[in-house]
Amino acid sequence: MLTDDDVLPVLAGDKAALARAAIGAAGSETPEQARLSKSAAAQGLSGADIAASVRLFGWFAPEDIPAFLRPAVAAYASAAATLVQDPRDIIFVTNMVFYFATIVPSAVMLLARFSWLHAVLHTVALAVFTAPFILMLHCLSHRKIASKSAPWLDHLVHVVLSPFFGETWNTFYYHHVKHHHVEDNNPLDLSSTIWYDRDNAFHFLLYFARFYFLIVLELPVYFIRKGRYQWAFNCFAGEVATLVFYASFFWLLPNNPNGVIFAWFVPFNLARFGMMSGNWAQHAFVEHSDPTNDYKTSITCLATFYNKNCFNDGYHTSHHLNPIRRWDEHPQNFVDHKEKYDAQTTVVFRDLDFHGVWVALMLKDYDTLAKSFVQVGEKKMTHDELKQYLRARTKRLPAELIAKHFK
Repeated sequence: MLTDDDVLPVLAGDKAALARAAIGAAGSETPEQARLSKSAAAQGLSGADIAASVRLFGWFAPEDIPAFLRPAVAAYASAAATLVQDPRDIIFVTNMVFYFATIVPSAVMLLARFSWLHAVLHTVALAVFTAPFILMLHCLSHRKIASKSAPWLDHLVHVVLSPFFGETWNTFYYHHVKHHHVEDNNPLDLSSTIWYDRDNAFHFLLYFARFYFLIVLELPVYFIRKGRYQWAFNCFAGEVATLVFYASFFWLLPNNPNGVIFAWFVPFNLARFGMMSGNWAQHAFVEHSDPTNDYKTSITCLATFYNKNCFNDGYHTSHHLNPIRRWDEHPQNFVDHKEKYDAQTTVVFRDLDFHGVWVALMLKDYDTLAKSFVQVGEKKMTHDELKQYLRARTKRLPAELIAKHFK
């Protein structure tokens, strides 16, 4: 199966990459890889088989692990495989272990004894690891990973770890899975971008402020109008309970308000900003003639470190086309359907992730966006044509088009 690193070489016609793409398209993986896709058959794999076939650590491919560490990694893989339905999900277990060993004790120490140096270092760590945590939460929101012998595993992310990364209980799941993917950036989507000029910083502030201050009420009201009263209660209760939990520490630790702020409210604000700036970029380039088409309302970002670190989140078009598609299958799916991406005029960038796209939009830096634009098909636009094309797709939808396309 292809990785994000393979996609650009495939598009460039690299023979080795094309051969890997053909193998992936045909489904002719190695015996170990074929067995990994089915949990029952995967039980027969040894830890060494899993470690040789599966990316267990976000930044390191199996072949990058030093030989002297491989016996220990194989033992870890064998133990971790008992916790998940599919050994390919051991990478999530690895991330959980890492966060429980770093972010959680760091936050607890801030609450126990505050120092400015520690607060700054903790904030830097959050700036690095909040995105991969949220994308792990994202993957687990769409698909549970726990085996029957470890039903508690998913709850470690949804309940225990989430507050340490600024994610309120229930809100992400209900907003993203039960709301955003249902409404799909249409006028009923509370995070829809169609009302705004996506290269306008003031419009982004309005967009962010609406989510930041009103989602606690707007999302439950949306579910009530849909007759989903239990969902309305669940998301409202989760949001309020988490905020009350955070605020209670001001009462529990009256002499350490700074520790409370940096342990709880700094990650809360980082997460909210990251989610909304990310969604803004993911749905920034909407084709006015067809704003209900996932190919034309969401973008794809290739060949970025962000994809390695955040479970191929850059393949946002592929994700909207099939929200339960496994994260590691997105590159192969993109290559298999690249002609359709071209025919549907999907916006594709290289070497630029959603955060880079957001910054370029806020600066109206269409030169950077045009330079990073991937022209998948044979028909090519000039640099200036690309700038004009991209700029046009960031404009808000006129009321008459919204009325026409969203009846």
